[in-house]
Amino acid sequence: MRTDFVVLFERAGRQFCDLVAQVGDGQWSARTPCSEWDVRALVDHVVRGNVAVVPVLWCTAGIWPRRSASRTPSTR
Repeated sequence: MRTDFVVLFERAGRQFCDLVAQVGDGQWSARTPCSEWDVRALVDHVVRGNVAVVPVLWCTAGIWPRRSASRTPSTR
């Protein structure tokens, strides 16, 4: 069962992806309201943060994915 927090996180992720898809080739080096960050650094920061958050959400929501046979380490 998914928690409200997971649903909200997924929704925010979709909205973020929609915004990133609108960034043009010449806009990645544009400044953001935080003068020390450009668009590329901000997107990188959000993506890396999400990579760290996802396992926590899986565990919290009780939906930790099971390993498939193709991803299981081989035994010798």
